[in-house]
Amino acid sequence: MASDTLLMSIRESFGRVVYTHKTHEKQIEILCYYEKTARWLEAVLISLTAGGAITLLFGQGFWLQLITAILASAATMVTIYQLSFDPGRLIRDHRKCARRLWLIREKYINLLSDLIDEAIDDDKGRLQRDTILKELQEIYLEAPDTSSKAYSMAQGALKIKEEMSFTDDEIDQFLPKPLRKGEK
Repeated sequence: MASDTLLMSIRESFGRVVYTHKTHEKQIEILCYYEKTARWLEAVLISLTAGGAITLLFGQGFWLQLITAILASAATMVTIYQLSFDPGRLIRDHRKCARRLWLIREKYINLLSDLIDEAIDDDKGRLQRDTILKELQEIYLEAPDTSSKAYSMAQGALKIKEEMSFTDDEIDQFLPKPLRKGEK
């Protein structure tokens, strides 16, 4: 059986990766919401500006000119915000990071399984742990920043909604009968 300290160390790293992975997924949700909202706002403002400009062709009026100018300015600001912020790029960066973290998470699960089943000894387990940590460091160096809101959402998803866990019955439903735990 693997040493308790080695298992504890790997479990701690695994837990941190699970949280980081889920935080990036939640950051994607936040950014998608912002991107969708900004696009709709931009479309509405441009439509209203165009309507005001067309109305100005058929009539005069200081207030109509002022409202149209304000709408045009707001539409321009939203467009500039989207171009400078580029939520689509950030979404892609977080998605790439989350996918890479998923693989690290799975490697930790497999390493723990191999150590507990004594398929590998402690020395080989330490080597694999260190290799995974180097991979993880590379991911973290390139990872985009997440927000405290995304972390809070991840916490709720993992602790309350249990998004990353399954009951034995749920897992059995995905497996063929010979591999089911409840069928043995």
